[in-house]
Amino acid sequence: MFDKDLSADPVDWVAAKLANLEELLDEAGAGGDPADPGDAADLRACLHEIVEIVTRLLDRVRGGLAGRPPGSDSLTSVRAGWL
Repeated sequence: MFDKDLSADPVDWVAAKLANLEELLDEAGAGGDPADPGDAADLRACLHEIVEIVTRLLDRVRGGLAGRPPGSDSLTSVRAGWL
């Protein structure tokens, strides 16, 4: 399923999904209640750190430093439309 919001801004999409754990679990078919009542609050408390890590990772992918096949010095083909 194509999600235009994910393609438009993957970092904000991740942040929005993780900010509402109950909705995320419901969308995944796991029910709207977190495994533990404090899980949603704990996740929101570290959301800033998660967003920073996702941003750094995507910057590495965009810069050609990550997401490459092992042993590959150059790519001849890549689908990078969402980057």
